[in-house]
Amino acid sequence: MTDATDPRRGRLGAALRRHWPIAAVLVLAVVARVLVAVAYAPALMFPDSWSYIGAAYGPSHLGGIRPPGYALAMFALEQATGRSLGVVTALQHVAGLGIGVLVYALLLRLGTGRLLATLAAAVVLLDGYAIALEQHILAETFTTAAMVASVALVVIARSAPALALAGLLLAVAVLMRTPTVFIVPLWLAYLVYRHRPARAWLAPGVALAGTLAAFMVVNQAQTGRSGLTNADGWFLYGRTAALADCTRFTPPAGTEALCEPAGHPERPPIFYVWSPGSPAQRLYGRVGAPGSDDALRAFALATLRSRPLAFAQLAAEDLLRYADPSAETPGGSDGAITLPEQPRTMPGWLDTEARDRYVPGYEPEVAAPSGLARAYAGVVRFPRPLLVVLVALPVVALVLLRRRGRRGRLAEIALLSGSGVVLIAGATLTSAFVVRYMVPALPLLVAGAGLAAAELAALRRPPAGGPDGAGARPPAADPIPLRSP
Repeated sequence: MTDATDPRRGRLGAALRRHWPIAAVLVLAVVARVLVAVAYAPALMFPDSWSYIGAAYGPSHLGGIRPPGYALAMFALEQATGRSLGVVTALQHVAGLGIGVLVYALLLRLGTGRLLATLAAAVVLLDGYAIALEQHILAETFTTAAMVASVALVVIARSAPALALAGLLLAVAVLMRTPTVFIVPLWLAYLVYRHRPARAWLAPGVALAGTLAAFMVVNQAQTGRSGLTNADGWFLYGRTAALADCTRFTPPAGTEALCEPAGHPERPPIFYVWSPGSPAQRLYGRVGAPGSDDALRAFALATLRSRPLAFAQLAAEDLLRYADPSAETPGGSDGAITLPEQPRTMPGWLDTEARDRYVPGYEPEVAAPSGLARAYAGVVRFPRPLLVVLVALPVVALVLLRRRGRRGRLAEIALLSGSGVVLIAGATLTSAFVVRYMVPALPLLVAGAGLAAAELAALRRPPAGGPDGAGARPPAADPIPLRSP
């Protein structure tokens, strides 16, 4: 029997007393996820889900229209636990909890205090939209977990192995969702700025670049292509096709049929990629058809060169839509990232051919707790207009801290908030406005805004080193020395 004076139990009790607010938030977050998991077992589907399932359980994991990282993760889980969609979604819920805990721990480490760290983590942990997304077979949750862990590690790591793990996790996130590549320059800039000596850059740099290079070599050998997918050109075409005016440029050879007549109706990117009436679909027959991706990329780039200002305006309008709670993805696809009242058995949501081939036991079901789960998800969700605050607050902090000559946590604010902004912007610029593209960026934006709020509050206190601010910056404002493992 364990003695009542067991020091481990005493330490646990003390930790719970110190961190009881985040513990209470975690309890609520676990209950919400259990409700969703029971009500919609084993998984909810989105049209994209079947592409991932085919890549995970089919004969080839590479060369599809989706990045391969998520499918490879599903394949690895199959090897470890057997083929179970319920295991995938259960681990996604665990990952969702882990993301919130990472935000809390990182902000504590950066000195924000428990209350502010708890509020930031609660935004991530309790969001009903994110919880519903975790129950879907989609890449966002695992991508977010790998990315947030990588950013947290590069901020707090002091050893070569920990920094190498940060680089590996960032490479994994890029392989799961292509837009993650947009945070790589910020991540590298932070690494170079904060970590000393220069040899500290070797382990994470090799882990990041080596992993991506190894994938490209294998992918080139198996598919003849070095890119992550065979449909990047399709999505860029969808993004730009509404602006294509072939009187302003000469279409690349073989793409003349993509030109539309003057005065054609305005259509969203989802139409140009997926609709049978799309010029690209009429020309090539299906997304990812051999030879189509490079041709569509060339056509899209020609369109961009001919109308850069129009594209900039279109992208800016779409970015502003993320803060509009009434704005939904054209075509209504984001309406599917909800908790349905009835099983989704309509074509697209249930691909019977793929189901029978890869997951023959799968049947979409809605069980008794669904009413409670839907009520929770309908009320507790991130208010999208708050995005304006999450983006503006770090900018204000950066300006005021620079003006006062107090560096504080400027680099960390720039890394966290900048990564969230470029993640949303990159996805929108290369694909479309899609509400769920906001979810991977939210933990980074919340953490950056929380840190900015703490730094702004600190401005009201006199600097520790005197009126000129000398000595006021915290230890992390200096380069981080590399420790031996």
